[in-house]
Amino acid sequence: MLTACSAGLSNLLSPRKRKMSSEAPATKAAAPAPPAAAAHGPPPEGLECMVTFDDIDETNYVEYQTEPSGKWQAAKVSEDVVRRFLNVQFDEYMEHLRHSDCAATTRRLLNEGPPIWVHDKSGQAMPVPEGDTHISKLWFASDGSERSAKVVGAVEETARE
Repeated sequence: MLTACSAGLSNLLSPRKRKMSSEAPATKAAAPAPPAAAAHGPPPEGLECMVTFDDIDETNYVEYQTEPSGKWQAAKVSEDVVRRFLNVQFDEYMEHLRHSDCAATTRRLLNEGPPIWVHDKSGQAMPVPEGDTHISKLWFASDGSERSAKVVGAVEETARE
């Protein structure tokens, strides 16, 4: 991935040869958008997973994007923990709803509705900044890919009703 990013950056930085026509006035071309990977970086020094207490490095580092600002932030949990959040949050919600024996808990769960986007219940490991509403994308440094932050099993639109 680093090679692809380096090549992409050198293409952006190299001067472009353009054929200028004497008939048309010269106009400044809009700069191309940087590759998505340029928004991501290495894990902050000394970052430790808040769940497993493992050191976070390039093999287990995750960044998340919040909406509507579109800003990327460093997750304070490892890739394994984020993947677990993605895979179990919907099922855990349904399980709590099925086995709730408290009317207040049932009402709260029904009012919240089933989760669509991955979230950190503590608000500490993957906090959503003020003004943003949810986490929309995840970036895993281990393979350099961006993925949707929708939880497995998420239902939207009329299926939520």
